[in-house]
Amino acid sequence: MELHDFQALLNNTQTNDTEIVQQTTELYQNLLNQNVSGIIILHIQNILSFANPNIVALSIILLKKIFQPQNAELITQINSQALDLIEATLPKFFENPNFTPVHFQLIEDMASLVATKMISHHRMMNFIPHLVTIIKLMNPILSPHAINCVVQCNNYASLIDSNLISSEDVFAIIATVLGNDSPIDFILAALRMLFSFFVDFNKTPQLHEFSPVVSQIYSTITEECLPIALSDLYIFCSHSYLYFKESLPILITSLLSIVTGNHRIHVKSIAIDTFICLARGFCLEFNPFLNDVTAAIMLVSCFFDESNICDSEIEDPYSDDAIFHLSEIFSSRTMYPLLVIKIATDMIQKEEWQFRRAAISAIEKLIMSCETGLDSYIKEIVNLIVPRFADPNPICRCYAYRAFTQLCSQYIYDIIAEIDQLGDLLQDIILASKNEDFNPTKISALEAFEVFCDSCPPETMRAFAEPSIQQILPIIQNQNSSPNEQIIVICCVAKIANSTEINFEPFYQSSISWLKTALGHIPIGQDNSVRIQTIKIFPYIGKIVPLNVFLQDGLEFLQYLLTCEFSQEGDNEKLAILTAFSESAEILANYFQPFLPAVMNLISSIISSELEIERYSISFDVSSLTDRVIVPSREENTIITYSRAQLTLIIHCFDTLSSLSESLQQLVIPFMVPISKIAARYISFSQHSPMQSSCIHFLRSLISLYRKFDSQLLNLYLPFIRKTLYPTITNAFVNSALVLCECIDLFTDAIENAEFDGSITVLLQLLMTQMTIQRQRILSKGSHENSHDLLLIDELELSLERFTCFLLKKFQANMMEITPIFMSMGSELFKMLYMTDVLLLTQQGDLPTLIQMINISLNSTRLNLNYASFISLSRIIRNIENIDPSIFQQTINRALAMIEQYDEDEDNAAHKVIDSALIALSAVFKATYGKIDLSEAISKWFEQMPISTKIDSFDANIAYETLCFLVETKNPIVFNSESLTKLLKCFGTALLNKSILEECHARVIALLKSIFATTELHDLIQQAICELSLPVRRIIKHVIQ
Repeated sequence: MELHDFQALLNNTQTNDTEIVQQTTELYQNLLNQNVSGIIILHIQNILSFANPNIVALSIILLKKIFQPQNAELITQINSQALDLIEATLPKFFENPNFTPVHFQLIEDMASLVATKMISHHRMMNFIPHLVTIIKLMNPILSPHAINCVVQCNNYASLIDSNLISSEDVFAIIATVLGNDSPIDFILAALRMLFSFFVDFNKTPQLHEFSPVVSQIYSTITEECLPIALSDLYIFCSHSYLYFKESLPILITSLLSIVTGNHRIHVKSIAIDTFICLARGFCLEFNPFLNDVTAAIMLVSCFFDESNICDSEIEDPYSDDAIFHLSEIFSSRTMYPLLVIKIATDMIQKEEWQFRRAAISAIEKLIMSCETGLDSYIKEIVNLIVPRFADPNPICRCYAYRAFTQLCSQYIYDIIAEIDQLGDLLQDIILASKNEDFNPTKISALEAFEVFCDSCPPETMRAFAEPSIQQILPIIQNQNSSPNEQIIVICCVAKIANSTEINFEPFYQSSISWLKTALGHIPIGQDNSVRIQTIKIFPYIGKIVPLNVFLQDGLEFLQYLLTCEFSQEGDNEKLAILTAFSESAEILANYFQPFLPAVMNLISSIISSELEIERYSISFDVSSLTDRVIVPSREENTIITYSRAQLTLIIHCFDTLSSLSESLQQLVIPFMVPISKIAARYISFSQHSPMQSSCIHFLRSLISLYRKFDSQLLNLYLPFIRKTLYPTITNAFVNSALVLCECIDLFTDAIENAEFDGSITVLLQLLMTQMTIQRQRILSKGSHENSHDLLLIDELELSLERFTCFLLKKFQANMMEITPIFMSMGSELFKMLYMTDVLLLTQQGDLPTLIQMINISLNSTRLNLNYASFISLSRIIRNIENIDPSIFQQTINRALAMIEQYDEDEDNAAHKVIDSALIALSAVFKATYGKIDLSEAISKWFEQMPISTKIDSFDANIAYETLCFLVETKNPIVFNSESLTKLLKCFGTALLNKSILEECHARVIALLKSIFATTELHDLIQQAICELSLPVRRIIKHVIQ
């Protein structure tokens, strides 16, 4: 193809799409390789001539493609003539009033990329100053596009010299536009400029002056432009929400006017998204607006679109989910549950069914997300939900059953205590599942009954088991019953059998036959809910019957799953199949080997597939991208998006691999080397931290596997892990604090056979430096010391301290040499814990200075510093003899005061402080038992037990060891008839905690067996067992058998 041939091809096109190029990709690429300068000149001439709007648009698009990263080699081949032409003409594009808005948008995108590439080669240094000149003309047609191009150039932050546009010019442009009655295009462009150039209060303080104006402006933006304007605001708030710290009331008022006044749900959704973003950032400052915001969101939920109803389920409006997110944020810090219940109670009195639906849905979301537990509100919630079973509207009845389902899954004991006529209620639900005409309501009623059966304590369920099974079994034989109803009935019967331990074998053959028939008749890959539920329940049934009964059917089921085509459709079905592989491997571990190669090949093909990436303009309206994971990238001037379904599937694959390695042990080892290399690539995938976490968990499971079965492979694997982790673990600016904590823990596990070298020192220094910078950045934005972002940095610092402690044990001499460096770099939290480690491990250090530091830290309002103080105290008391006796009483006083201070605070960080106080008290009890009066302290300590947050096993063990000691010595406060339920709960929690040491576990089990063997306690034990949660009850029953 020659240049004239390509021009002829352009002349013949009737579209501004790039299809023409896609049809001739290879020919066009060859032409570029031969004559890139000629192609550039051709495109510029086409744009300047403006002879054909379609050709102009195509030439702009294709000119941009030449300068994209994949063509970096081509750019070096551009001759001086073409470079001079670009330099001369690119600014002039912004002076042509004949271009349409569409052309200008394409030019902004193209010119910003081309200019930044040229500027990086020290060309076109006058481009941005030229645009500033155009902007200052305040031409209503040309100037907004020039602003947008400057903004996009600035978004390529790493490539642009900040001197090309002064902060004074940026300020003047924004002030001129926002300070006058400017056209809407001008206003949107000025807002983008502000959002792009604002860094923080220290570096760009003058831009903060516009905060009140910007906050107010959204209530005045025209209907047509509002979606894009709100999208820009949402993206800005996601990383710079503190810009609005002083003008938050104005911004919330402005957004409220949109949520309550705008008629488009699409626009309301973006405003609600922004509310949630602000709420996550501000927390305390947002509290005064919670009432109005929640009421407005629940009112939006009243505009229910009945087209969201399909045959078997109802899709919730986005505003319903917003209550879930707000509850997640505020339930641990405020009386948010009471607020939602109060608004719902008012709404549920309305005659219009849409209000009642919104109210019940809000209660459902509250139950699903409330962190603190709703124990004290169960009566109010039950009184809201249960009467709606008889609501005249079937949609309201459907939501009532859904809410009851969530309530049963989490608060079954409270329900049993609250509802007197439980049998009558279950009878009503069963009748609804048989007699409802509206299919979603019928299905919801059955699901409510299924979850009740699954959650209910055996002692309670046994009274209803037989009559319930007799009433629901006919649904399977009823020809008018839908497959959806029939599969739920099978699930109900299976879960009743599992819960009450009645014999399922009489129902086995009919159930398995139905499942096989369903799998044979329902099409593959359409995400059919019955098919998905069938795949899930098949291995569940295998767990509740003897292996010899299930074996043949289980093997046939596995063979069937491997014949299913993993097509592009059916994302949820794929997840169900992967789960079925995991559960089948657990049941059929001794028979799984023949299926293993095919399962591993399938998983490998999924995790090694190319990621589905789509890119959009940085100003794109993101509210439509609900099925995508969104990653704004200023450096690429683009919103990069990934398929949410694909990422979820890959994560599920790694979780399945972790499960298979645990169930099948050495059988999986031959497949793991190539798979671990794929997992290693995703460790650095900072765009989606759940993916990183899943891969870290999988790689860690391999260390355990190799350590147990293949030491030679372990010796090769550990250096690979360290090399894989190093780039991620040393970049705290890109990766989340939680991912870095997991990386540090994995790195610690992988350092077993390593020698001490300079890379470890560099790693520690890099992390400490980056943490210090991150902490300063967050504080410079106005965050308080217990803000979410700073608490995460604290967690990272705690992980780093655990790592340095490990290194100190392993490489004591090397670590002592560099200890002065760490002590000069770390925060008070790190220094205090590290000084404690040095003192205990090397007997070097100044105990009085450390105690003084601990006392000062205990008076701090920084929660994680309080936590570290108590942990340091507990370690000192446990390990140092002949310390000042006054420390014991001081510790008791401080710990009890801290417990009292934070007892009503449901924040996780506050709970962690309480747990550390319990650990410090445990250390004191061990050291002083029988020497001083501890009765009051033990009573308050036992009242707060067990340890409720994730604490290092090294420290948490002392609490459970002390509990064991008190039971062994028959302390009357801990070991009495009234404390039995509490004691069993503590012991069960210890057994469920995988971080508790085996020695402590064995001690707990021995005490449990002794208690259960005490004849006079039999009745009390049976009563206490019924009051325990299902996981605690099951683990206790398992260990005493």
